[in-house]
Amino acid sequence: MIYLPEYDAAIYEPPRTGTTFCREALRKLGIRTEEGHVNDQCHTRHSPPDKHNEQPSHIAATVRHPVAWIESYWRYLMDRRPKLDPAVWVPYRFFDDRFQDNFRAFVECCCCGEYAKMIEHFHQQPDTYAIHTETIVRDLEQWLAMITGKHKSIMSTAPINVSKPRSAIWSQELYDKWLESESRVVERWY
Repeated sequence: MIYLPEYDAAIYEPPRTGTTFCREALRKLGIRTEEGHVNDQCHTRHSPPDKHNEQPSHIAATVRHPVAWIESYWRYLMDRRPKLDPAVWVPYRFFDDRFQDNFRAFVECCCCGEYAKMIEHFHQQPDTYAIHTETIVRDLEQWLAMITGKHKSIMSTAPINVSKPRSAIWSQELYDKWLESESRVVERWY
């Protein structure tokens, strides 16, 4: 969680949804941020609201289209393949546990609505402002204007934390199956 103490505000950070960009943009704007404080059972940065001690007045969370997200997450796992501590709760363990080098096989194993569950967990409060990865500059500027009362223009900030290009090849059948499994995300945020 990116906590903005001056505004009692927070941005919750589902993995691979643009929050590294948000951190850098806030830094360039001179807005002080802190890490949120979590209980001992979860990963600090990518923890949903119910795992944090703070209950900020202004809440945002990022969201990425399901197709772009699964491609990005697979590329991230291909590049880094982090080792997760089995004792630590993380919202993305489902995907890490099903990782396969073959993109099609990976997506097939993940077609069950888990991305939607994860995103809904981060957007659990009804007044959570959605910052879409696809329109991140506009959405972050609008949210900052709402919480600060001033428009803060985010100048060009290059994409950050980008994985190496790899072929994530979709068949129409797999594409349709993945979107159907994650239809709650598309219906609510896209």
